Amino acid sequence: MGCTTGSAVKHSRVKKLLVGLLVYVGAILILTALLTPLGFWLWNAFFQEIPVRRAFNRSLLIAALALLWPLLKYWKIQNWKQLGWSGPGGLSLKNLGVGMIFGMGVMGVLLFVALLLEERSLISPEQLQWGWRPLIYFLSVIPLGLIEETLFRGAFFLAILGLLKNRAWLWALVGSMFFATVHFLKAVNPSGDVDLAVGFRILTETAWTAWATPEALPRWLTLLVFGLLLCALAYRFNGLGIAAGFHAGIVFMMKMGQHMSVDRDTGGRSWFDADLVTGWAPLFLMGILLVGVLAGGKKKGGVKRPLW
Repeated sequence: MGCTTGSAVKHSRVKKLLVGLLVYVGAILILTALLTPLGFWLWNAFFQEIPVRRAFNRSLLIAALALLWPLLKYWKIQNWKQLGWSGPGGLSLKNLGVGMIFGMGVMGVLLFVALLLEERSLISPEQLQWGWRPLIYFLSVIPLGLIEETLFRGAFFLAILGLLKNRAWLWALVGSMFFATVHFLKAVNPSGDVDLAVGFRILTETAWTAWATPEALPRWLTLLVFGLLLCALAYRFNGLGIAAGFHAGIVFMMKMGQHMSVDRDTGGRSWFDADLVTGWAPLFLMGILLVGVLAGGKKKGGVKRPLW
């Protein structure tokens, strides 16, 4: 009887988590579509003009953050520790720093391999204009890493895992598929004028064109494995510190690599996508790192939880 009751409670929790997640995703898409024209008009009225697809991307981030709190309340997430912010593996300067150095090193290896395979070439020092660019990159990737890791690895992995206590691989896969799809769907500039329906047109046209390129499959798979690697880091170290730093380090060196080198592949993609961080070569390296993290030692500062 007790076993039956426990199973019913567990299934009820799973149902609540999935319903909340589905409603959250649907609400994000609708709110993003509604905010896009407003954001586009306001931004272009007061600041430098931007394409409507960038207004869509910024609206997506705003919608995701605005709706996260109601989702966490619905799931009964009561403190920051459940999101991986505190504890030995949390967002300490040491953890963030170690993770960022790790991420920069991995991205540095990918840049070196891309240069070695002659898929990118370095820009001559005379043509490079640095200015404040490295500092701007650095200051921008830190909040990016914190926000995205709080959302994807905090809310959609650690918090769920804390509530259900098992099946870490399943929730890592679900959250990473969501992460990969969000980053895979590059918003396109839609047909027609910018009107109140432009956000909905971007959604439909982006969904139709996402798989129309030869690099689509390796790009999505790389993002999926990257998401799984970040989940593995959060799981192994019992918090978001290393994962957030690693994410920030990857993006920082990606931006630096894109600034100091140019893509030489004018035909179909081979080992690297034009963004340098996706493609078959990054997928292979991320896969090796994922296996290494999963096969690593005991998690830092936490009680063992079943992976399966």
